[in-house]
Amino acid sequence: YDIKGSWVDRHTNHHVESGKLMKDQDLKKTLKLIPSISHQMYQQLRADSKFLARHNIMDYSVLLGIYYVGIDPADIRRDRIMFNHHDNAAQL
Repeated sequence: YDIKGSWVDRHTNHHVESGKLMKDQDLKKTLKLIPSISHQMYQQLRADSKFLARHNIMDYSVLLGIYYVGIDPADIRRDRIMFNHHDNAAQL
């Protein structure tokens, strides 16, 4: 996904299965991230935004790659997805 933070002309006619670049409004799913990854992403976006502002640059993009995996709907209902995620194993 090419994320610009704008809603003006930010969609395509592609389907996820096509493997083509998509835009902001094509992303119809909630991203579920473990808190440490979410915090790292936020900190990086914040640092990048400050850098761009210092240099009077207004245009930016975030390229977001998503790897779709099968998820058992029962895990979603019980919110076990992130608890059982392999990145959390060291924290248990």
